[in-house]
Amino acid sequence: MFRRAVAYAPKAGPSAAVVHTGEPRRKVNTPDVLATGLILGESPRWHDGAFWVSDWVAGHILRFGADGARHVVHEGLGMPFSFDWDRSGRMLVIAGERKALLREGPGGRLEPFVDLSDICDKPWNEIVVDGRGNAYLNSIGFDMMAGEEREPGVIALV
Repeated sequence: MFRRAVAYAPKAGPSAAVVHTGEPRRKVNTPDVLATGLILGESPRWHDGAFWVSDWVAGHILRFGADGARHVVHEGLGMPFSFDWDRSGRMLVIAGERKALLREGPGGRLEPFVDLSDICDKPWNEIVVDGRGNAYLNSIGFDMMAGEEREPGVIALV
């Protein structure tokens, strides 16, 4: 039988979350709220049995545990940023403002991994890692937040 784990925010407060592991939902096309209180939520991911999301404005990467508790995994990241995991399970973070790909090192600290500024000196903002371990990164080629004119972007393979 299909079973589903869903984290949703109760009416108790914006930073609380609850995980439901029960029967499949009966209603079709009715979404569940997974998290509230995010200023600008991006990069929702499911990894290692948990729901992960970034909050761009707060500069946080968040993980919601099986009990629904919100955990700040990384903080102090400048906009934009996104994350995924390499084949060994280490988190990769595209730090757009820094124009760099960061990787979790020993103890979970983010460390410089790849300098992207030679490819494109504009902010980078998305990453996806395929099943072979290839990381695909993109930059839109202009600084939208600074009001720059649109320019062609780039996708890089690491």
